[in-house]
Amino acid sequence: IPLIPGITDTDANLEAIAAFIASFPNRPQRIDLLPYNPLSGAKYDMLNREYNPGFDPYRPPNTSTAIFEAYDLVVEVR
Repeated sequence: IPLIPGITDTDANLEAIAAFIASFPNRPQRIDLLPYNPLSGAKYDMLNREYNPGFDPYRPPNTSTAIFEAYDLVVEVR
């Protein structure tokens, strides 16, 4: 699950994702939380384009695993 600061890393979004995954009859063995990599904006410079993601790419994302663990899901931050 990619964690984009202020976009996909909100508690409400993570709760919805965890509840959805917990509803699967065959749950995944592990869920990986993937923090946003701010270096991805460098690709825009190479293309002579402006990088304007609409969020703060340098804000650390919410990497709390507690929401997933409350659903008995195994989760790792990668």
